[in-house]
Amino acid sequence: MSIPTEWDCPKCGKHMLILSGLSPKGKSVTSTQYLVLDAKCKVVAKSKKSIRVVTSASLGNFLFGYNSANLTDRAKRVLTADVGIMKAAKTVIITGYTQTDLTSSASRAANKSLGKRRTESVKAFLRGLGVNAKFVLIAKGAVNPVSTTKQHLNRRVTIEVNFAG
Repeated sequence: MSIPTEWDCPKCGKHMLILSGLSPKGKSVTSTQYLVLDAKCKVVAKSKKSIRVVTSASLGNFLFGYNSANLTDRAKRVLTADVGIMKAAKTVIITGYTQTDLTSSASRAANKSLGKRRTESVKAFLRGLGVNAKFVLIAKGAVNPVSTTKQHLNRRVTIEVNFAG
């Protein structure tokens, strides 16, 4: 029987690591750690309790142009860098926001529609990168501003990755 000298990285996603052995006093001990690995085998989340929602990341620098749902080159780089963890997810929740400086009912409806188009743009890009999770798209529009004075910071999406069944 040969002993491996290299270990392959397990599939990215949620893992439970259980270590057991004997304490210096001869008592049996066990420690459990929950880890989430990305595609490069890097730990991106860990907890002593079971991990349900791995990350809820507001990609604050993942912004859109004025009245646009087109992904910027920077947004594509951010999504591509995070795709490994999303490929192992059961659910990816994408929430789209817009600037909040307009308050008429027509602008609220337009902003909600723009938020939806932004979520669809992100979903299509992630699908193209091989993310096969269930997608939940939420169009919030002009609510929950990051800033009330720098409206361009509100043209964003947030992404929540869930590994729970």
